Amino acid sequence: AYITLNEHPAGSKDQLDYAPGSSEYHVVHKQYHPIYRDILYDRNYYDIFMLDLSGNLIYSVYKELDYATNFAANGTIDENGVVHYGEWKDSGLGEAFEAAVQKPDEINVIDWKPYG
Repeated sequence: AYITLNEHPAGSKDQLDYAPGSSEYHVVHKQYHPIYRDILYDRNYYDIFMLDLSGNLIYSVYKELDYATNFAANGTIDENGVVHYGEWKDSGLGEAFEAAVQKPDEINVIDWKPYG
């Protein structure tokens, strides 16, 4: 809904505040997305990412090609028991995710590297 059914072109998908439907994700997205988008614009961030504990990118302001993909080095197992290895596991964000999982109570700093 936020990528393929989003009427806004790539680079502007952040303009969609919420997708139609009754999913709790849509309700929460409608409430918080404008706030995160304003923070991104005000601070001139590249994007704001939220990953779950399995390494799935569950939120991004811009909803680019990495949205709804996995960043974990081990990948993730779907409902059919199939392992999907993290497409972005070797990216800087993948490395940051792994560092946070290994040391969740610490601030983890990784070297900058091109992304995407």
